[in-house]
Amino acid sequence: MEGEGNRTHIKWTIEGMGDKHYAHIAKIAKGLPDGMLYDRGIPALMAKTLGLAFAIGEITHLPNVMDRGETVLALAVGKVNGKSALGVVTDSRVFFLDKGLVAVRESLTAFDLGVIQTVHTTKSAGGESLTITYSGMTAVMTHIPHGSGDTLAEAIRSAKAAQSASAPAALGQVQSPDVIGQLERLAALRSQGILTEDEFQVQKSSLLAKG
Repeated sequence: MEGEGNRTHIKWTIEGMGDKHYAHIAKIAKGLPDGMLYDRGIPALMAKTLGLAFAIGEITHLPNVMDRGETVLALAVGKVNGKSALGVVTDSRVFFLDKGLVAVRESLTAFDLGVIQTVHTTKSAGGESLTITYSGMTAVMTHIPHGSGDTLAEAIRSAKAAQSASAPAALGQVQSPDVIGQLERLAALRSQGILTEDEFQVQKSSLLAKG
């Protein structure tokens, strides 16, 4: 437990055999009084975002892959590399999450807002496509419901602008994020088989570029 102002942060885990850890956490969370858990802005977005019924597994799992205090700004369903995924924009990064049918198939690709160079959308009869250029590479999400691709793009631009505006102006007041802690978490995901080596290296480069 850790105090912060008028809040108390509690880090909790469930240990046991099998792959039902996160399912147990979600079940316990549902039984807690309203307002006890930080909802990260997810319920409000679910009420106004199309197609999220197809990503309930990913949405339920979202809090487990987010950092403390991280807030979701936009959500959208679509496809990444031909597979269904949930696109998420937060106040610090963008990521695509595919929960899969079992835990070992989970795929998470994330990159910090600071390394994003360009973002744009295209439209077709099959939906919208979002293309993000970051650190000299590109990430593309396709088959996004009409309007939701633009919503993701605008959320990314707004979040980047807010991040730049909040950066310390005075010399020597450079923010120092917990890069080491995030690298350790990425390494753990790789060792569990959740991230491939290529995905690990992309996200590692993103974090180091930010740091």
